Amino acid sequence: MPDRSPAGDRAITAVLKARVEALQAELAKVEASAADHQADFERDRERADRLMRSCCGRRSRPLHPRKRQPQGSTASWRPCGRGGVASHGGLGSTVG
Repeated sequence: MPDRSPAGDRAITAVLKARVEALQAELAKVEASAADHQADFERDRERADRLMRSCCGRRSRPLHPRKRQPQGSTASWRPCGRGGVASHGGLGSTVG
């Protein structure tokens, strides 16, 4: 195995540190964008709940109970509607 020179190691280390910093900056931008999208989603969901209550005379509580989940968790996500897991017990199943 060839020996590396200390100057070569320093050059590689500097390049890698610069790349890590660039990736960290990119990650921060993506996380900020995700937070904006989450806020938009929450706002739209609440608006949809209000519309459903006003159109259908539904219950006065929110249709989607808010439970605190860890950031990025999908544990409480349940698809709904025709063929959804939550509504019919399995993907692609139909009501018979």
